[in-house]
Amino acid sequence: MAGFERIPEPALMDDPAQVDAYASADWSEAHDRLMRQIAEHFPRETISGLFLNLGCGSGDDTFRFLREFPGASVIAVDGAARMLDHARADLLAKFPEFHQRVEFHQAYIPGADIPVREYAGVISNSLLHHFDDPVLFWAAVREHTREGSRIFVGDLRRPASVQDADHLVNEYARDAPEILREDFRNSLLAAFTPQEVGSQLGQAGLAELKVHSVGDRHMIIAGVRN
Repeated sequence: MAGFERIPEPALMDDPAQVDAYASADWSEAHDRLMRQIAEHFPRETISGLFLNLGCGSGDDTFRFLREFPGASVIAVDGAARMLDHARADLLAKFPEFHQRVEFHQAYIPGADIPVREYAGVISNSLLHHFDDPVLFWAAVREHTREGSRIFVGDLRRPASVQDADHLVNEYARDAPEILREDFRNSLLAAFTPQEVGSQLGQAGLAELKVHSVGDRHMIIAGVRN
């Protein structure tokens, strides 16, 4: 169990400098690893149909998901308009082959503006820790899935101390722009522990999902909806 109270951070990443730094960063290693982890949790042939990508940001992991799982299409949502501007621009300029398989929508949790009620699956990366009240996140996952839906959520996990958070920033973001170093640190301090997430799943009626610690700073919450 982490030894300090989490320090929530803003729900939306919409500061122009922060968004532009995030969108221009190279996430290939992290997001390719995420795709491998999805494939490890679910047989590839089951990753098909319409998926909901919660917190798609600038779309990098959305496009990687589409390339990795050609049987899937995606409704990708984010609350930050500037993030979605980057995603739509990349769709036009870099990934026209995905034009028929993805739609980007500005939408908020909670809210009624996420299109379609039920999906074949939900994927989300680094969104959970942005919620002051995680009940809202898991309620959205439950609302938009059905029996048999694949659910895969990746996020940071809170380290044992603020000093450990600083060590992780220096270890993994030493050469990153200062604005991204600060964002990484804030996200570590805002992250939940696996034990906290396990309690959240029980309260949300999603106890079939399992929490897995990965490496020294991540966790995966994944499973098939009952």
